[in-house]
Amino acid sequence: MDPNPEYSPYLAAARRGDMAMLRCLRRVGYPLPTNSGAFLLAVLERFCVRALQWMVDQGFPVSWEQVEQEDREARPAWRAEWSERSVWVNMMWRQAQDQRAQA
Repeated sequence: MDPNPEYSPYLAAARRGDMAMLRCLRRVGYPLPTNSGAFLLAVLERFCVRALQWMVDQGFPVSWEQVEQEDREARPAWRAEWSERSVWVNMMWRQAQDQRAQA
């Protein structure tokens, strides 16, 4: 069960990588989540990068520090290679760090 039913339709569509449904939800005005829990859950459940990027582009609240930390902790220490998702999360976290430093 999703922690907040407010964003269940978005998570259900993103979990399946159903980009058409994600776009439909936005088009009909379904509200975006008001906290970063939805995005964090999407990362922890290993949603596809395409769905994660869409969520960021649409303005889902994100705490990059928390996302990067949780993703790092979820990745086994013995695993040398990173998944595409982990590489993307790390890249986005670094961009957020750079933007904060320039502000």
